[in-house]
Amino acid sequence: MVLKEIFIKGFKSFADPVRLEVSDRVTVVVGPNGSGKSNVVDAIRWVLGEQSMKEIRAQEREDVVFWGNEKRPPAQYAYVELVFEDNGNKLSIGRELSRDGTSRYLLNGDEVRLKDLRELLMAHGFGKNPYSIIGQGQIDKIVSATPESLRTIIEEIAGIGIYREKKKEALAKLETTQINLSRITDVLFEVDKNRKSLYLKAKRAERYLEYSQELENVKKEYYGGVYRLETQRLADMESYFNELNVSLKEKLKQLAQLEMNWSTLREEFNQIDVEMESYTKTLEEFKIREDQLREIREKFTKKLNELESKYIETTTRLDMLTDEANSLKNRYEEIKLIVSKITEEINEKEFELSKLEKEKSEIYTQYSEQEKEILKKKQEYEEIEKSLAKIHNEIVRLTETNQDIKHRLEMIQSQRMSKETRKQELEEEINDLEKHLLEIVEKENELVKELEVVKSSLEEYNQSKELKTQQLDAIVRRQKEIQAEIDVLNKQISEYQGFGYSIRKIFENKDIFKGLIDVVANLIDFDKSLSTAYETLLGGAVQHVVVKTAEDAKQIIEFLKASEYGRATFIPLDLIDASFSPINGIEHEPGFIGYAASLVNVSAEYKNLPLYLFGNDIIVKDIDCAIEIKKKYEIRSRIVTLDGELISGRGAISGGKAKEDYSNSLIARKVRLKTLQEELEKLVGEKGKIEKEIEEISREIKQLQENMAVIREELASVSSKSLSSKRVLEELQKALRDVSNELSDLIKLEAEYNGKYEGNIA
Repeated sequence: MVLKEIFIKGFKSFADPVRLEVSDRVTVVVGPNGSGKSNVVDAIRWVLGEQSMKEIRAQEREDVVFWGNEKRPPAQYAYVELVFEDNGNKLSIGRELSRDGTSRYLLNGDEVRLKDLRELLMAHGFGKNPYSIIGQGQIDKIVSATPESLRTIIEEIAGIGIYREKKKEALAKLETTQINLSRITDVLFEVDKNRKSLYLKAKRAERYLEYSQELENVKKEYYGGVYRLETQRLADMESYFNELNVSLKEKLKQLAQLEMNWSTLREEFNQIDVEMESYTKTLEEFKIREDQLREIREKFTKKLNELESKYIETTTRLDMLTDEANSLKNRYEEIKLIVSKITEEINEKEFELSKLEKEKSEIYTQYSEQEKEILKKKQEYEEIEKSLAKIHNEIVRLTETNQDIKHRLEMIQSQRMSKETRKQELEEEINDLEKHLLEIVEKENELVKELEVVKSSLEEYNQSKELKTQQLDAIVRRQKEIQAEIDVLNKQISEYQGFGYSIRKIFENKDIFKGLIDVVANLIDFDKSLSTAYETLLGGAVQHVVVKTAEDAKQIIEFLKASEYGRATFIPLDLIDASFSPINGIEHEPGFIGYAASLVNVSAEYKNLPLYLFGNDIIVKDIDCAIEIKKKYEIRSRIVTLDGELISGRGAISGGKAKEDYSNSLIARKVRLKTLQEELEKLVGEKGKIEKEIEEISREIKQLQENMAVIREELASVSSKSLSSKRVLEELQKALRDVSNELSDLIKLEAEYNGKYEGNIA
């Protein structure tokens, strides 16, 4: 038995359905860490009945179901299927575990027990621990194994392990039977041992019954005497009870009189209570009024105290102001006296000053006028001599200074002219360089803007490409999902899964039946909008087997009888009734869609099959239209709606809806397959279109990248020129500033020397 194919869905990291074909040339499976290589081996161990979670690297049973991630929702179940080839025959073994813990094993699509699966595997050399899967450390274990362990391995490989297991089970059953026999022997021994004691107990029970009868008679006599005594006591008690009743009636009369008196007193008490209550209310009102008056008194008392406080403060303030006014008046008198004294002193000082002036004038008059004149002339002469000497020295000094200044002025003028020439040259160079730099900056700005535009376009194209790539990836994933589902559906259809056991057995041996065609479900085709209607009309007829002749049907029936595979219904094309009689005028009725037989597509050689299956059955839009047509035409054929409501030929109506299940509904499965194929074709077209768009976007991106490279090279060149020009400009501007500063200093120096020279000449 050779492994040919592995199908995994929802197991551990396999969120999507994956089908692995194992050919003779496969030696090893490689891939990066975390890609799922070990999960493939775990899946094989798991489907072969591995019960130890440690062996498949899991903690709980539900850990093998895909838990989901950021991009994938969690799977509802894990399913693994292995397809083996055994002497030219295919054998499929599957295992499914749902998230709620439900587990089942499948053998060629049929549910089996784990025990049955293990027996089958052991018959082909697979034990509980199959040595066809060699894990880490198992090679050392086999090499160092004892002869008994090696014998066990060889027996499992040879396929005789199953007999060892059966022997083990038989020995276990024999041992259990032996234990049960031992228990039965012990029970019999105990029963025999207790038999004598039970005999004695039975005799005692008989004596007990005799004594019980005697006791019953004695009790009757005893309780009869007791009854007579108690009857006499009861009569005495009744007479005493009557006497007590008479006494009680008298007491009740007295009690009634007392209650009347009490009611009168209670009314008087009530009146008194009402009066006391009114007095109490009046007293409370007076208390409230008293409290209010007290509050008013306290309020006015508080206000009076505040006014008294204000009066005291005002009086105190008035006394202080009066004292202050008197103080200021006394101060005014004192200041007035001080001013009068100061005035007297000023007058005395003025008088003394005038006296001193008179004395000064008298002293000046004592000198003669001539002496004063002589002294004055002498002083003037001395001053003139000093001035002449000073002027002579100054003339000598100025003559020398003027010659030096003149020589320096000539040098300054020469330097100033050379500096002015250099300044003019620098200004011209700077102007030319600034114009050139401005052109470079403008060019650089244009290149930067152009580069930004190219970058923006490139980013837009990259985003568009990424979006298209994501769409393409989504389409590819969806293609794989659809293709996997199509493969599963095709496999189900080709293997006739969902059909009866007898149908599957017929088509497993179809090569021996020459006239066998197919089942009805695989021969008819129709618009998928009509699937519910046709599923309702066909019912179980979808599993009917179409054959060419009645003899072919007879041959297959004999085959089913001989093998006891069950029953099946056959449609021989040479016997079926293909009559059809249209109903006049019904085509024009509102809601009428068509005759079921005419809306079906079949091969020309099976043209009578729809007429046999549907006859005059019609398909309408809804139940209202169906009822109206049934009442109007009184037709005997079936009427079905698009939603599956059915009116039988005799008028019975059936309807409703169940959740759609592609695995159980043969028609729905076929419609689903057709829908998936259409979706797959559409996805192929979209994929080609998106691939062309991605290719075109890639060409645009490449062109933009080339343009961007050219722009960057040109921008780098321009930027280099700009930096070089800026450095030269800075040097020229610095030189111009230096020359201007030097020229300014020379002009100032020249003006200073001119001023000195002119001043000296003047």
